[in-house]
Amino acid sequence: MREVGRGRHIDLTSPRGYYLDYSRWADAAGPTDAAGLPVRLAGAAERSPRHVARYALGNLELYLEGGSESRRNRFASAARWITDNMEFVPGSFGSWAMPDPPAAFRGDLEPGWFSGSAHAECVSVLVRASLLLSLSGAIEAAAEAFPAFRTPVAEGGLLREVGEAGHEGAVDSLAIVEEFPMADRASMVLLGHVRALWAIFDYARASRDDAARRLFDRCTSGLEFLLHRYDLGFWTRLDLDARWRGPRLSSPAGIAEQALSLRIVHQMTQRTAFSDAGARWSRYAESAGPRLRASVQRLAFRLANPGAPAH
Repeated sequence: MREVGRGRHIDLTSPRGYYLDYSRWADAAGPTDAAGLPVRLAGAAERSPRHVARYALGNLELYLEGGSESRRNRFASAARWITDNMEFVPGSFGSWAMPDPPAAFRGDLEPGWFSGSAHAECVSVLVRASLLLSLSGAIEAAAEAFPAFRTPVAEGGLLREVGEAGHEGAVDSLAIVEEFPMADRASMVLLGHVRALWAIFDYARASRDDAARRLFDRCTSGLEFLLHRYDLGFWTRLDLDARWRGPRLSSPAGIAEQALSLRIVHQMTQRTAFSDAGARWSRYAESAGPRLRASVQRLAFRLANPGAPAH
């Protein structure tokens, strides 16, 4: 996992550039289809919505940087694919089916599963395509996708309630969006939830939907409530999955991205818990002793948990 930098064209008043610089995704490293969109080969060519969304956001970053018409067209082509290839849960929401789940989750997730982080990045693409390109159908597709964020995992959605007794089930209950939405297994990947926070923030800004703003507040409070559990005192965890044999630690690039992401959430919310954690985690990442200790623990984790996602 290579370190991802901060997006250079962020506007918190109206979605413009993305929060992370995905420009390294702007040129597909592997096979592409006739439209130039990235695909993977699994017997037949298939697209991962995560790869298409990052391809879109990377080309958007480069378009905003230099005004290249070809980068604009690539962003538009990927956004059109996202608009046109949504799958619908009857009476509920639209989303984008993922390829096979990671090996360690195959007993809990089926092919065609929905990823909270990929869903979020697709929504962020759609909002920007609507506002910047006036792409037909994009904001309507975002509106059809948005209910996944407030639909409980137990009902096929992405939302998991967290918190102490008395909070759960209430209108203002604390919540986390699951990257890996498994009914009987709480994973709670930190960066997956943050990407969902950003997408909810984007949609709330674009739609002026009060319900979206309230959901953003619930999910911000959920992250703040759980934040200390990701902090090991010298390094950070990627998730809070209790089924692993030992905690799944972040890579050096991963902890740097977590720290950066929390600083962006602080800018959105002005909650000091996020800026404080971001500064502390940056210090962990810059210290040789913690880096070595984390490296040893990551190796032990991989040996104890074959098939677990790398990051």
